[in-house]
Amino acid sequence: MDVDGILAELSVEQLREWEAYAILEPFGAPWKQTALLAMLLANANRDPDAKPEPYEMSDFLPAESNVLVVDGESEPEEEEPHWMKMKRVLQVLADAKKENRS
Repeated sequence: MDVDGILAELSVEQLREWEAYAILEPFGAPWKQTALLAMLLANANRDPDAKPEPYEMSDFLPAESNVLVVDGESEPEEEEPHWMKMKRVLQVLADAKKENRS
């Protein structure tokens, strides 16, 4: 991926929109779904003699993932209210508009 090329082509407003999108729909969220599917497949095909303990979702999550797995269910470590996320998104977009007008 050519990060410098992307940054050269994106306007400040477009970059802010991507930042706002990442706040509402974090890019790491699909890891939870992928880890769940991988865990289910691995446990369905697991040889109980070779691996007596079942796999857990945490076995399939990247180390940098900010997901806490408790009793087979994944939950974000810190869940902020939806209105706070929306407030941050609107602030990012408002800041982008201000910068665009300057």
